[in-house]
Parts: sequence; C-alpha cells; structure tokens
Amino acid sequence: AGMDRSDYIALSRADRQACGADTKLIRIPYRVFWHLLQIDAFYNHDPPFTTRQLEALVTPDIFDVIDWPAIFGVVHTPLKQALCDTFRHPVFSGIILDF
Repeated sequence: AGMDRSDYIALSRADRQACGADTKLIRIPYRVFWHLLQIDAFYNHDPPFTTRQLEALVTPDIFDVIDWPAIFGVVHTPLKQALCDTFRHPVFSGIILDF
C-alpha cells in the first residue's frame, strides 16, 4: 500500500540496504518454504513467521492510490528513504518495542 509499489523481495532488499545488513537473500520455491514453516511450527509453538502469514503475502492486493498527500497535507516520502529514516535515525532507531 502506498505510493511506491513493491513486492516482498524488493521490500526485503530495501530493508537490508536501509539497516546496513550484509545478509544473503536466497530464493526458494513457495511450496518448499511453506512446508519448512509447517515443520518449524511443529517444533516451535510460537513461530516468528507462519504459513498463514506467507499465504497473506502472496495475495495480489493492489489498492487504488488516492491523493492522500493533498488530503492530509503531507509530502510523500519514497519507501527507500522512509526505511533509511526508520533504521538510521540518530535518536529513534535504537528504540526496540516489546510485544
């Protein structure tokens, strides 16, 4: 959602770049990943990522873009800039939320 259209791989790459991580991203087939998550859930009763979350990520949700910058009187921040602001802000980037 928003002004910048992105898929999950592009978002993952942008996150990695914004936070300065040097991790590798590997592509694995959807079904393989789904089954790996199912196996993990069998052993881990509070998994960090579930098959339902994966299923939600692959739905082709495309939302109409309204002129929300004019409606709310704000300026659009490109996604990559917003991620850099989030991960590298000198004061707020060190805050960790407990859920």
